[in-house]
Amino acid sequence: MLKNRSRAWDIAMIFIVVTASLLFRHMDAFTNPQLWAEAGTEIFMHWENMHFGSFLVIYAGYFMTVQRCIAAIIGLLHINFLYIPTAYNYAAWLVTCLVAVALYDSATKLKIKHSVFYATMFVLLPIGNELFMDEASLQWMTGIYLVHYLSVWDNRDDERYYWFHLVLLFIFSTSGPYAAVLLPVTVAIIALNLRNTPLKRLIPLFVVLAGGSIQMYCIKFVQPLALKGRLDSWNSVPADNNHFLQLFTKNIIEICYLNKLPGVGETAQFWMAIVILAALAVFFAMSFKRAKGRRKYILAASGALCFASFVMTYWTKESQILSLGIARYYFLPYACLGWLLISAWDDKLNMLWMVGCVAFVFGHFNYLRTSFPDTNWKGQVREFYSGRRDTLKILPDGWNSDHFLIVPRK
Repeated sequence: MLKNRSRAWDIAMIFIVVTASLLFRHMDAFTNPQLWAEAGTEIFMHWENMHFGSFLVIYAGYFMTVQRCIAAIIGLLHINFLYIPTAYNYAAWLVTCLVAVALYDSATKLKIKHSVFYATMFVLLPIGNELFMDEASLQWMTGIYLVHYLSVWDNRDDERYYWFHLVLLFIFSTSGPYAAVLLPVTVAIIALNLRNTPLKRLIPLFVVLAGGSIQMYCIKFVQPLALKGRLDSWNSVPADNNHFLQLFTKNIIEICYLNKLPGVGETAQFWMAIVILAALAVFFAMSFKRAKGRRKYILAASGALCFASFVMTYWTKESQILSLGIARYYFLPYACLGWLLISAWDDKLNMLWMVGCVAFVFGHFNYLRTSFPDTNWKGQVREFYSGRRDTLKILPDGWNSDHFLIVPRK
């Protein structure tokens, strides 16, 4: 990395790296934006029908506050329906970039040498593409911020933006399930620092605790069966033998290209994956020991909780869900692992290592690149405004029983 580089240069690099990664992953989200699933049926439709009442709508067991805020801003600007997908997608791009900038600021305070790599690592992970450039999936970006905040809360100086940061933390904590999943970590941090830390510095943690408690209450008591439909669809899927071990070996086989080796059967791939898994376990143990400070325990606990919540939810079928296919369950655990590794080996990293890691991951371009079918959104909207249609079609087909988005006539 360059020495004596300016903050402006680093932030420019962050925007370049994040944008380049998102362009690689989802080019048509920039060039031909379209509404996808919940972005249409939950976010757009609810704002058009309910306006600010949509903030009280619980979906999948939790509030989606940051998504509702973006829909409200775009709605209050009276943006033509022609450009709603464009506005939603570029809002998702901007939020992703700003989260990376926030991670960078924390990394510089922690004196991490490769702060730009640290801040952008979450868009360079070996995971599928479902979470990126999607306004309805922004809870994973806000989840990234929450996990990182819990690990660096005592290194932050928020005096200038204290109240703004409290509001931001509450919005992020009530956007998706992660503040609820991270409740044990939040409670432990507060309990361990309650006596020797001024209350003003602990209030941000109490805000995260409040948001997480609200989400947990909604998940457990308001919509306790929110995931039932999704889980029911897995009932007919047979479980693997040694399914928990297979969860690791099948991911390794895909990520390490073992399934691409010519003439290597499934049994050989499995045992090669076992050897790699053992080597990785030793390497991660060494890295954890090498990492300094208390934050390594917070990152390890946060990643473990997120991963455990996924495994417990899909127990016996969890090995059917792999990171290059369904990214959401691996996003935060992989990010925590990546931050731990960078923290541990920061003084040993160089440009060659970082470029090599990125090239290794993006070699999975068949998994990482997504292109949606063209529904001719602008053509539909023009027909809608001219009175020739009453509904606007969203993607994907068959996502639910009625994949036509019904909106009120303007």
